[in-house]
Amino acid sequence: MAKIFQITSFDESELEQLIHNSVIRALQNWQPPKDPPVHKDFLTRKEVSSLLQLSLPTIDQYIKTGILDAVRFKGRIRIKGSSIASATETIKSLRYKRK
Repeated sequence: MAKIFQITSFDESELEQLIHNSVIRALQNWQPPKDPPVHKDFLTRKEVSSLLQLSLPTIDQYIKTGILDAVRFKGRIRIKGSSIASATETIKSLRYKRK
């Protein structure tokens, strides 16, 4: 099926109004992302990585610096679910920190 495009000319004020209305409509439908719920007491590095949308090396770095509270169970690293909620504010501020 062929798509038909119609090209019309707008003066500057009409184009500005069209863009303004489109942005207003988009912002009215936008909702901020919600913090991910944490249901488990301990999560794996991979689970935390997908929840926070961070790479595994970044998760490891946050564990080393103490931002995320982790423990070892039988040689496996587990991150406390309670520490994730408190660490999200710190992590958000670190993402935009200048070096």
